Amino acid sequence: MKKKDNPPLPYKNLKIWRIFAILIIFSFISILLVVRLFQVQILKHKDYESMAANIQLTKIENKANRGKIYDRNENLLATNMKSLTIALDPQAVALIKDPAEIKKLRQFILYINKITGIPATKINNILKTSKSRYVILAKDLNIQYKDELKKNQVYGIIIEENVARIYPNNNLASHLIGFVNSEGNGISGLELQFDTLLLGKSGYFILKRDIHSELHAGAELPNIEPVDGKNIALTLDAKLQSIVEYELAKGIESTQSDAGSVIIMNPNTGEVLAMASAPSFNPNIPSQRISEVVRNRAITDEYEPGSTFKLVTAAAALEEKIVFPEQKFSGMNGAYKVGSSVISDVHPLGIVSFREATWHSSNVVFSQVAAKIPHNTFYKYIRDFGFALLTDIELPGEARGRIPTPTEMNSVLQRWVGFGYGISATPLQMLCAYCVPANGGNLIKPYIIKSIYDDDGNILYQGKPKIVRRVISKETSDTLKDLFTGIVENGTGKAVRIKNLKIAGKTGTSQQLVRGVYSKSEYNASFVGFFPVDNPQIAIIVVLDNPKGNYYGGSTAAPIFRNIVLRIITSSDILAKSAILSSSEKVSSP
Repeated sequence: MKKKDNPPLPYKNLKIWRIFAILIIFSFISILLVVRLFQVQILKHKDYESMAANIQLTKIENKANRGKIYDRNENLLATNMKSLTIALDPQAVALIKDPAEIKKLRQFILYINKITGIPATKINNILKTSKSRYVILAKDLNIQYKDELKKNQVYGIIIEENVARIYPNNNLASHLIGFVNSEGNGISGLELQFDTLLLGKSGYFILKRDIHSELHAGAELPNIEPVDGKNIALTLDAKLQSIVEYELAKGIESTQSDAGSVIIMNPNTGEVLAMASAPSFNPNIPSQRISEVVRNRAITDEYEPGSTFKLVTAAAALEEKIVFPEQKFSGMNGAYKVGSSVISDVHPLGIVSFREATWHSSNVVFSQVAAKIPHNTFYKYIRDFGFALLTDIELPGEARGRIPTPTEMNSVLQRWVGFGYGISATPLQMLCAYCVPANGGNLIKPYIIKSIYDDDGNILYQGKPKIVRRVISKETSDTLKDLFTGIVENGTGKAVRIKNLKIAGKTGTSQQLVRGVYSKSEYNASFVGFFPVDNPQIAIIVVLDNPKGNYYGGSTAAPIFRNIVLRIITSSDILAKSAILSSSEKVSSP
């Protein structure tokens, strides 16, 4: 009988399957490893190479130097200064055990006490108690202390080198120049307007970290040099600016005005020689950079000019042959009823010539003259003189002002506009208007940038005089010069008279609009004019915000104007350097 085969034992089959499963698992893992190695070594080779390089290499920004700002005579107005910041890592300092290093730390603390006055006990207390890894001990230290501080530097002492923007003349031209923030970016004034040019372009350098985690430079490592910012030279004269700021501040104090502004221009070229606003501020002191104080009132503040606007009314009427200087008008004894309102004069007049009405600033007569000019014609002259239009001076925040449109300009409103109410303008716009008769009839574009250049002296931009348009004829200009010289010699501008110097100018006083109503207690006072009349080289405007007591322009703004003129003519170099257009310069037509 044949012996039967025994069936396979169950545990033997199980063992085979286990071996098979293990082989499958190992095969799968091997495939995964191969795929992963392929990804790492082939597909993502550059990514991991970059990551390794980033661990070994450190990129350090090399900041560019911000461009400098100068006046027309190369006096420095804004520059940069290196400084030091000293910080502590108390936890790192606590690890120091070496007696020599402890001795250096003590010397360091004594030196900090010597140059900053910070008590050694206070520094030791910070080292013992502070939980922070970064405690600033002193900021803005003079760079001259760097070598001595480095000599006694130990582990946990951090010495940082910074570059700070400084303004060497403190308050001088601060509204015009502006300032930068803690990151070195322009926030106001020219610093804002030309921030990109001044800022330059930062570079960088690469440092390699060794096995001790210390950084070293290497010749083979990339190094991009920074491109420093461009330098700016202004048309401004620092000496003249100083005079203007002093006299404005003194005038505001004596008249108890809330604020004020002064601009000086060359009426032939449009160069701004000085521009000041008050109250003033020091851009080196962050706490003084208050929005209400830092704005450049000479270009941002709109006001109703009052009688200084009579220049435009006179120019339009004379140019259109609507009036002539000796033509007679009735002053109506100082009261002229128009509709439901009354136009009045401070000094009542009877029958007078247009010349005399100009001298004595008669609102009554000028309202009658304005009414004779066709609406569209009057509007054209107002626009041609630059009102309600930006001057495009190279400064941020310029206001446009406002004038009535031809459809708004009815016969009643036009009478008020004729002596400077119902419109708004900036001090710069008003001064540009007075430059028209001063230079023979052209509206000149004002400018503040003399040149922009790099550190090698290459000129990238050159400011030049530019005629915007011809507004009136030379004949009308000469007549206006004569009429407005009479204001100073015989009329409301007597307060600016100076012996042997002919000045043409006009006083202005206007009620301020307060919550839509003309105030009986708040006024604008101004004086604007130019000299010498035979060959005008300087044009000046003074505007005061809300003088107290005697608020008339002839009593408040005019004396400030006179004091500035006296200082100019007694400073022999100012007219020679700042105001006279050299024979090589030509005014370009539009």
